[in-house]
Amino acid sequence: MSQFVGTKLSVLPLEDRTTPAAFIPGRVLVGVDPTVAPFLLPQLDASLLTTTIEPIGFNIYRVGLGPGVSVEQGIKSLKLPVLVTHGSEDKN
Repeated sequence: MSQFVGTKLSVLPLEDRTTPAAFIPGRVLVGVDPTVAPFLLPQLDASLLTTTIEPIGFNIYRVGLGPGVSVEQGIKSLKLPVLVTHGSEDKN
């Protein structure tokens, strides 16, 4: 006889996935190759494209974009060969 007989199951409601999440203008998430992060981050910090760089874990950084830089422009310009592994919009 199983020890789970008579165990009451419950259902947890999940968030509504029918409405897409909003993107935060002027901010992107950037994945950085950990072997080059110590060299790349000071360059990104000094760039006119960025205002802030905040580590959020697992080699991913939240990057604030400079005035007038769109999310699309930011992602395109931050995708440097070898240095940045991926970039995407920061969802709200």
